[in-house]
Amino acid sequence: MKPSAQSNTQVRPHYSLYLKCGALFLLLVMSFVVVACSTTDSATTTTNLSAPPVTVTIQFNNDLTSLPTQAPYLCGAWITNTSPAFIPGSTIPVYAKFVHLVNGNPEGVAGATAQATLYLADGNVQPLTATTTAADGLAVFSVKLPNDPAISNRNNLVTVAFTAPSASCTVDQSRAAYFTPILVTPTATPTPTPTPDGG
Repeated sequence: MKPSAQSNTQVRPHYSLYLKCGALFLLLVMSFVVVACSTTDSATTTTNLSAPPVTVTIQFNNDLTSLPTQAPYLCGAWITNTSPAFIPGSTIPVYAKFVHLVNGNPEGVAGATAQATLYLADGNVQPLTATTTAADGLAVFSVKLPNDPAISNRNNLVTVAFTAPSASCTVDQSRAAYFTPILVTPTATPTPTPTPDGG
């Protein structure tokens, strides 16, 4: 007698069918939750169906004034190092520029008189004078620091008034250049202490 042939086929579980059914069931449950949470109480929300719909009207106003035009002459002043070390007798350069706008482009005003006023923090006022250069309308002043520690760690201002035959311009205290000399105290170098001989 021959032994009966047994099939070696294995039965695989059908997980993909279970996943599809589970995902479909989860989608159905989530839809019910969203619908249940999105319902509103009709007692608290009332809609007036007889009211006209809300509309937005955009009105263009043709009576607008034009933008202000740029001034034909501009000026400014600045100091490149606004916190120098307080060293009495050292000089701080102050730069000031006077330009004329020609077709929207700045051109330096040559030969203008630049009268600067230095307002020190100790209350002293010093006048300075320079002339603008022909190339770019630049004037350079040299401020010499006085031997007065009262001006250190405080703002000191420089204003400038330009005067030319064609126009004038002023850098007042609201736009003044400034510098704050920093008082630095030198640190003492430690002196070595002698050690006794070991012998």
